[in-house]
Amino acid sequence: MAMSISQLEVPGGTIAYEVHEPVGTSDGSDVPSGRRLVVCSPAMGDVRDVYAPLAQSLNEAGFRVVTADLRGHGDSSATFTAYGDEATAADLIALIEVLDAGPAILVGASMSGAAAVIAAGRRPDLVCGLVLVCPFLRGPQSRVRMLVQRTMLGAALMRPWGPAVWNSYSARLWPGLPDAQQRATRLTGLLCRPGRWRAFWATTRTDHRVVSPWLDKVDCPALVVMGQDDPDWRDPVAEAAWVASAVGGGGGEVVIVPGAGHAPMLERSGLVGPQVVDFARRMVAGNAEARPAGGEVRSARCHEQD
Repeated sequence: MAMSISQLEVPGGTIAYEVHEPVGTSDGSDVPSGRRLVVCSPAMGDVRDVYAPLAQSLNEAGFRVVTADLRGHGDSSATFTAYGDEATAADLIALIEVLDAGPAILVGASMSGAAAVIAAGRRPDLVCGLVLVCPFLRGPQSRVRMLVQRTMLGAALMRPWGPAVWNSYSARLWPGLPDAQQRATRLTGLLCRPGRWRAFWATTRTDHRVVSPWLDKVDCPALVVMGQDDPDWRDPVAEAAWVASAVGGGGGEVVIVPGAGHAPMLERSGLVGPQVVDFARRMVAGNAEARPAGGEVRSARCHEQD
């Protein structure tokens, strides 16, 4: 069961988080008690409840799960002067430190995937595994293309039309959610609270190229979870394979989730949960050698379909 919302004080504001405690010990008795922490950070524009089904699966397996809001999102404050990949990485590090329960497994979606990689590179002593959900780990190599994209996105998300543009766009991110439009409308409404849209707009200015120096500094195993129908990439499968090859030693595992878009842990929770639990159990048990060499691509499937 989730605890009440807590607030972590960091320079410039506060980060909201919830701690979900294990519901029992029978399924997780093989998980070392000192290494049961999983910290989850959502995508830009989303909030921590996107991880509710995954947190339940991990709780049932004996893991303690922390779900946090990004700066300016959800119940976190919108008073910061810095947003984006590097700022979020600093928040994840601070969260693990204050909980004093590391090393932890970091689960990062989209932009938070980049932050998780940076955090693991900066503080390898605090991170024992990475779950990267539809992660953005690179940007356009061309400065001109980058400038054009940032200019177009910035203009599209300016008020007064910005919220409507984001509402329409985000509803298409989750083809596996029957209530995708309702979720998009709710999340956009949260971003329209006083001071929030400014913070969100600033978050969209992040440059994912800052991740590049940290890719080969990661020395923990990684699991890449990608929705097969994620609209953010022309070829989601190819992007997932690149991520697995780019992080650390290039031996990351890849799970492709059919019928899911940019939030497979919510759209296809019954498929993603067991995959993440299996990875987490191996990581906390120190079974990094169980990773397939050179990376592995597999599709998540329901048992009923076997």
